[in-house]
Amino acid sequence: GVLTLREAIELAITSAGTDKITFDPSVFSGGLESFVRLTQGELTSTDAVIIDGTGATDVTLSGDANGDDTLQAGTNLTDVKGSTAGELDDNSRVLVSGGDTVLQGLTITGGRTTGNNADGGGVLVEGNLVLRDSLVSGNSTAGNEAEGGGVKATGDVHVVDSRIANNHTTGSGANGGGVHADGAGVLLRSTLEDNSTTGQEGDGGGVRT
Repeated sequence: GVLTLREAIELAITSAGTDKITFDPSVFSGGLESFVRLTQGELTSTDAVIIDGTGATDVTLSGDANGDDTLQAGTNLTDVKGSTAGELDDNSRVLVSGGDTVLQGLTITGGRTTGNNADGGGVLVEGNLVLRDSLVSGNSTAGNEAEGGGVKATGDVHVVDSRIANNHTTGSGANGGGVHADGAGVLLRSTLEDNSTTGQEGDGGGVRT
């Protein structure tokens, strides 16, 4: 039948092995039809998962629960530097995953964490992350040692044919404005731009590994 993305993830983690979640192109056909706003907080997977939006059109996952963020001109992407603190109060992280994760054909935006050590404003992965054919933009952390404004992985991060832009961390030791990997970082045919850190010893405006 008809499933939300949250329900699909819940079903995926109850079965053995790594499951792949795809999107019906007749439903996710572009524009607001492909815009998923997380009104119930972050998506959570306790196991390895593949989330694949390549068969649909412009699948966008946003942590902006109330839809009140200031947006980058002409887009549905959160402008973290232009939004006020009040506008971002309702934002959550987009995805936390407890295993190796592949995200492809997706846009991740409006993800935000607040608090010390609250890593991964857009995506937090306990394991390795592959990001392919995707855009991570307008995500942030606010807190000391809160690493990875866009994405954080405790393992390796492989970014392929993707763009990491306009992500931000604020706080002492909040490393990796765009990407933070505890393991290796690999970028192939990808773009990093306008990511930043603010705070003492906040290393790696774009990438920290």
